[in-house]
Parts: sequence; structure tokens; C-alpha cells
Amino acid sequence: MLYTTLSLFQEAQASTVIIGMLVLVLLVDMLSDVLRQRYVRA
Repeated sequence: MLYTTLSLFQEAQASTVIIGMLVLVLLVDMLSDVLRQRYVRA
């Protein structure tokens, strides 16, 4: 999806896709951090 968006030179749509991917990565990272702190007792 990202390749198609970038290959058509649609910068606004490409930046939206990239920002959406970054937000998803950050959310998963925060969720895994919370779960790790809750379930892993060091």
C-alpha cells in the first residue's frame, strides 16, 4: 500500500499512511510496556 501511494506521488496520502503506521507502532510499544511491567516481576 505504501509503495503504491509513493509511486503515484501522492504526498499527502503517503504522509497520512506513514503517520498512521507510526501511531500504530507507538501504541503497540506502549501496550507491550504496560503488559511487561504488569506480568514480569523482577
